[in-house]
Amino acid sequence: MKKGKNGFVSMALVYTFLVIFLFLMLAILRTYIEKDKFLEAINYQIDDDINKDKQNRSYALSKLLEDNTPQSYDKLKLVRPASDSQGNGNGLFYISDDTLTDENNDGKSNRIYFFRGSVENNHLIYASMCFRILRTNEDGSLRIVFDGYTNDDKCKDLAHKPNVSVGTVSFSNNETVSLVDEQDGRIPSYDEVNTHSNVIDVLNDWYVTNIIEEDYTYAVSKNTIFCNNKTNFKHTSDMTYYHAKGIMPVYKSNTNINPYNPDTLINYFSLTCSEQNDRYTVTDRTLSYPVGLLTADEVLLAGGYLTDTDDMYLGGIHAGLTHVNRNFYLFTSGKTFWTSSPFSTSTSNVNKVVAVNGNNGVMQGKHVTETAEVIPVISLNGNIRIITGNGTADNPYIVGD
Repeated sequence: MKKGKNGFVSMALVYTFLVIFLFLMLAILRTYIEKDKFLEAINYQIDDDINKDKQNRSYALSKLLEDNTPQSYDKLKLVRPASDSQGNGNGLFYISDDTLTDENNDGKSNRIYFFRGSVENNHLIYASMCFRILRTNEDGSLRIVFDGYTNDDKCKDLAHKPNVSVGTVSFSNNETVSLVDEQDGRIPSYDEVNTHSNVIDVLNDWYVTNIIEEDYTYAVSKNTIFCNNKTNFKHTSDMTYYHAKGIMPVYKSNTNINPYNPDTLINYFSLTCSEQNDRYTVTDRTLSYPVGLLTADEVLLAGGYLTDTDDMYLGGIHAGLTHVNRNFYLFTSGKTFWTSSPFSTSTSNVNKVVAVNGNNGVMQGKHVTETAEVIPVISLNGNIRIITGNGTADNPYIVGD
């Protein structure tokens, strides 16, 4: 009897331990289930944050792609201006040729998008000012061109384009074709005296007054390269022509000369800034502030056209033709403005920088001691938020914090 009782107690203990063990296992299982749910929620949040980050980093470009149908630039006849009677492109285009878009000349190249022609959907408001979206940079930031001041959150369309100049100056007083001059084979520090174009002072004053003092630096890209491309294009006995000369149309063959047929002509452009000493940035302290000018190549892509007296196609003495190119969004009536692209230098100090003529809209070499207007260019980070708008003058894109 005693043995049986002990056996009964032993079995009771076994069952008790079994029940406790089952409860422990259930508790552990429940803990794992809750942990899995927690981890699932955390992983979901991480994925969501990553996706939002990706969206934020490309949001500005995504908005442009949403509102436009981009086409490849190779459909264009860049030997003709955008306002050519045959038509030569209005809208958003892209360049995917990595031999043309390596801005830093470092072997890294990405697709670049640009607006061209008489477009009216690339208006953007930032810092209470109107800009035109010129193009994307390789890092996804937006390069924008000052286009006047806002009026009740609206901008001016092409037919009523405002005076967008922020100053009228000679490019330089000492015959330089550089935004910043080399001294003793090196780029001087940005704060050294008399080492830069007169244009730089105007750009700096505008940036300090409108961006820094109004506390709008938060969205401005500090990495933008402003190119002053002095790559040699052609030499004569007393003249050096620089990269900009190459964007002028020339005949592909001397046996097929027809100025009215764009297929017989070719020109060259590049967004690669090949000369290290021509790449101006805040990072390397060759610029005080991240603000610069348009290049001749950028004007070409936007719809411009470069000519001079040797041009055998349009406006030159050989063709006997004249041309007006007023129907593209960078044209500013009555105001000739500077680009940063040198055109030529000579042994007799007849030094020229490319400017856009305010009467006919055509680019041409302008002597550096003559005066022209200054139009600022800045870049906004690719993660900016466009909070409203469709890019038109009456409903421009508006950048939020």
